[in-house]
Amino acid sequence: MTTKNTAARVTPEQARQALAAYPLTADRLVEWESGLINRTFLVTTASAGAGGRETGGRAADNGEFVLQAVNPLFTPAGNADIIADIDHLTGCLRQAGLLAPRLRRARDGRLFTRHRGLVWRLYERIEGETRQTPGTAAAVESAAALLARVHAALSQSDYTPRFSRPGLHDTARHIRHLRANLERHREHPEYAAVLPLAREILERYDILPPLPPAPPRLAHGDPKISNFLYRAGTDSARCLVDYDTFCRMPLALEIGDALRSWCNPKGEDSADGRFDRELALAALRGYAAHSATFIAAAEWRGFIAAAERVGIELAARFCADALAEDYFHWDAKRFPSHSRHSQVRARGQLAAAR
Repeated sequence: MTTKNTAARVTPEQARQALAAYPLTADRLVEWESGLINRTFLVTTASAGAGGRETGGRAADNGEFVLQAVNPLFTPAGNADIIADIDHLTGCLRQAGLLAPRLRRARDGRLFTRHRGLVWRLYERIEGETRQTPGTAAAVESAAALLARVHAALSQSDYTPRFSRPGLHDTARHIRHLRANLERHREHPEYAAVLPLAREILERYDILPPLPPAPPRLAHGDPKISNFLYRAGTDSARCLVDYDTFCRMPLALEIGDALRSWCNPKGEDSADGRFDRELALAALRGYAAHSATFIAAAEWRGFIAAAERVGIELAARFCADALAEDYFHWDAKRFPSHSRHSQVRARGQLAAAR
């Protein structure tokens, strides 16, 4: 089955061609830690062009940049709006003394370029280590404290994002999408394996508890553990990255998404997911230490229920993609097919929610 995710098929040569739109010369360009959506390359250069030092730390002080081919899930105008949002809101974080990646401008002055039908963007790289699993309680507590500081900074802004990502944490919409794919892809070779998994997801969705009503807040939108950079060799989180999902949303859904990631020691690529109580307590301690100035009691009450809800939602999304094979990037080195990888991810999220 052919995937529609053309960003997943980008080659290093295409990346070099896109990089020519920027005022720098690459000494080295390699594929680097691609996420589930965008194709990412690490660029090393000795001639970094114009730039400046960041408040709270230096990005690209060693001439390293991150080049991304943005997944064509949105219209070109939508991608431009996302990039404008990223530029504004990361600027707000830097003004608050937090590390945040700075977008570099292309030769024509824009914050992105277009090449081979894709939108490309270039960030100054902030040094740090990423992790796919939470590791220690100290690492989780540090990530939670950093996220609370990000939320505190954003709570001072009345900015309305120009782009609104459709369906973010609209659980009912993702459940409808799963049902539609069950009908649409009955001939898929993995259908018999996917069907029992989908049925349990649908059954558990039907009994999810409602969340307490709360006003929307400006939020990151995807605070999973792999979107935090840690100081090398430590459990100290220093920077939150991947800002494609900036939006206004209930805080419980933001923290619920964080908890379902931070509190699963197995990570997203294991079918044997679980929700660890000690990691959850560490997360709540870290968040509480820096959130007293803006959080309301009703928001706290929704955190754990939201973690279950987001786990079921993400299980539904992975399960749908196990049949459609048109959204998430998959690891061909570890899994025999896109569908098998998505099935593992769906089972892991369902197990942790369970």
